[in-house]
Amino acid sequence: MAKSHLLPLPALLIAAATCFAAQASQSADGAWEGVWKKQGDSLAVRVEMHVQNGSWSGSFASQDMGVLDIPFQHIVVNEPQVSFDAVGDFTTTHFKGKLSGDHLYGALEESLNRPSASDVPVKGTFELHRSKSIARPYDIQPIKFKNGDVQLAGDLLVPKEGKNHPGVILVAGSMAQTRGAMMFVADSLARAGVVSLVYDKRGTGESTGDWHDASNEDLGADISAGVDLLATVPSVDPKRVGVYGHSQGGMIAPFVAVVNPRVKFLISAGGYGGPQFEQDLARVNRLLSQTGFSKADQKLAMDIYGQFIQTAKTGNILVRRAFLGSLKRYEGKEWLDWLGIPPENGFWWKLYPKTADFDPLKFWAKVAVPVLLLHGELDDTCPIHPGLDRTVQVLNETGHKDVTVKVLPSADHALRLVPKPGQVWSRLAPGFLGTLSAWILAR
Repeated sequence: MAKSHLLPLPALLIAAATCFAAQASQSADGAWEGVWKKQGDSLAVRVEMHVQNGSWSGSFASQDMGVLDIPFQHIVVNEPQVSFDAVGDFTTTHFKGKLSGDHLYGALEESLNRPSASDVPVKGTFELHRSKSIARPYDIQPIKFKNGDVQLAGDLLVPKEGKNHPGVILVAGSMAQTRGAMMFVADSLARAGVVSLVYDKRGTGESTGDWHDASNEDLGADISAGVDLLATVPSVDPKRVGVYGHSQGGMIAPFVAVVNPRVKFLISAGGYGGPQFEQDLARVNRLLSQTGFSKADQKLAMDIYGQFIQTAKTGNILVRRAFLGSLKRYEGKEWLDWLGIPPENGFWWKLYPKTADFDPLKFWAKVAVPVLLLHGELDDTCPIHPGLDRTVQVLNETGHKDVTVKVLPSADHALRLVPKPGQVWSRLAPGFLGTLSAWILAR
């Protein structure tokens, strides 16, 4: 009769723990570090994947790119197969990989959200290894505040240590923007000791209202309500509360400083000095020059876009229909598709009459608090010349004594470096975050 050999209890426990650990290591749940690669360029990233009640969520961060907690979409986990999408304003990157122990690797494919017939997806690879979640030296406190009937939702990033911190509300640019758009900057400032408020623009995320027909003054009133909230936070010094605005947020910021005396400092990054419709024309003109269209087509496209601007400003539906009818003669022209003239029922026709003539220069002339102007040297969306030049001129003419101007070399509108030959991933401009935090802390 064969003898049976029983393992002692400690050995059984060790074996069970080993088996459990092996099974856990096969899960995509957890923190990951590694690289995304395409066209010979690599980007260092951190990825978080978590499952709760069978439902997966995930996000990525990149110190080099200057992004944090960017959510993935369409996550499908059928271990060992894993797939997910990173959806941006202009492109979507699809990841399809395989889990093998503490490694997650596979292929990526990036496509334009509005591709033309000649556009070909860019293919690459990704390689991730299991890591540990990193504790952050600040607390994230969900908050809500109101501007009339509009309720804004966001997060306060409050340093765990210290008190009487400066506080800043971070305002993103145009279109639909949630709190995530400013989370990387808020993270950097909170680590430096600045209480930071990020929020979902009205009509996005958890905020009510609708940005599609909101004037810049409406959006400014939302920001002002956030300033009022920030000034009441126990760990914030109410004498050191300010506004940081990027792009459209940077154009609205001086309005907020003028209407709300609680604003004690003001930062505009990538803003424009002049009417908003003029900025739009300058943007399209510069971008057209980079398309490869013939000079004649570029000129014709600018003429058509100028007509669109003037038509949209009127808010007259009959004028709108006449203009759109006149475009039929150009159907099939690549430059017309590139312009992206909205259809008759597009929201731009309702929004433009409320925003086109907004000119921040008349508010800059009344700003009395310390000002930091940040700008990318190669900004094609809000060009330095004449936009930034005019802002500085107005501040000088009004005798403002505390104005700091920082132009980031080789940086674009997003304050990222314009990729060099052989680079395809955009990277955050050196000096941006350091300048920002040091300037605020010195106020």
